[in-house]
Amino acid sequence: MELNVKKTKTMAFSKTEKAQCNITVNSEKLEQVARYKYLGSWVTEDGKCDLEVKARIGMEKDAFWKYKELLKGNIGLQTKKRILHCYIYSVLKYACESWTMNTCSVLIRRINAFEQWCYRRILKIKWTDRIPNAGVMQRMKVSEMCLYKSIQKQKMACAGHVLRGSSGGKCTLVTRRHVLFFLVVVFF
Repeated sequence: MELNVKKTKTMAFSKTEKAQCNITVNSEKLEQVARYKYLGSWVTEDGKCDLEVKARIGMEKDAFWKYKELLKGNIGLQTKKRILHCYIYSVLKYACESWTMNTCSVLIRRINAFEQWCYRRILKIKWTDRIPNAGVMQRMKVSEMCLYKSIQKQKMACAGHVLRGSSGGKCTLVTRRHVLFFLVVVFF
C-alpha cells in the first residue's frame, strides 16, 4: 500500500493557539489544513462545530424547499410536523453527537431560529405580519422548542453508549474532561 502525498493532509487540534504539524513522507512535507470534510461533516482545527452547524442549516433549508409543496399543502398540522421531524430535522442532526455546544452558545440560537423559520413557513406567516415567536408556537400547538432538545438527547445517548463500552472497549480512555475529545475521535 502506498501513501499519496498530494492527497494526504494533516491537521493539529489546539484550543489555544494554532499548532504546527511538520510531517514529511519521502522527503515531501504534508500540507496542513485548518478544516476538512470527513464522512460528510466538517472538522476544524479548533474543534468547534460552528462551520458544521451553518452547513447543516443550509442543507436543511434545501431539504425544506424540496418538501415545500407538501408542507404548504392542504394536509393536517400533525402530518406536517411529522414530515418536518422525519425528513428535515434529520438532515441537521446528522453527526450532532460530536458537536461542541455550551448553554449560552450562538449555535443554540441559530438552531432555535431555524426551527421558528420552519414553523413560519409551514403556517404561511410572512415576516411583515409581525407575529411573535410565542404566537407561532401556539399556532403550531408546540409548548417549547424541540429541535435543540432532541440534539441534546441524541448527544447524551451517544455519551451513554461510549461510557457503557458499546464502542468497542475504548471506554477506558474516557474521563470527565476528555469525553468531548473522545467523541470527536470516535465519530470522525
